[in-house]
Amino acid sequence: MEIVIFDTNAYRNIATDKDINDIEKDVIHFKAMEQKNQITSLMHPIVIKELLYHVAGEKNNLHYLCIKALKAMFFHCGDNVRFGVLADFDLQISNYFFKALDPERERIDNQLGEIVSALGSKGSIHNQRTAPAAQTQQATPMAVGQP
Repeated sequence: MEIVIFDTNAYRNIATDKDINDIEKDVIHFKAMEQKNQITSLMHPIVIKELLYHVAGEKNNLHYLCIKALKAMFFHCGDNVRFGVLADFDLQISNYFFKALDPERERIDNQLGEIVSALGSKGSIHNQRTAPAAQTQQATPMAVGQP
């Protein structure tokens, strides 16, 4: 199975000049194509942080666009059962070369996914959520959590 990770600009482009319903329809459409071709989508912690930068604190001209982009990320990489987050590169390198795990850092990556899930599921068809706890798969570059 192949894995795809969209960057910050991809999610912002998906969200530009669209309302939440149109974004969700677009993402459902290309997510179906990915599933047909056995492609899995994952969030990346750096992309989450870049989008959250414009959401937190003082509102700037990218505030609402980045909220919509985070929702697009959730629609793309999550649902009402789980979400996928790729572990940060330093976690992957330390695991691959040194077989060293850092549960605290994995927890942080999962928490970033939980933030995206909370923002993404609010006001969408994805809002029938289950438990807010996240689960981490140890010794893998991918953390899979439950929103």
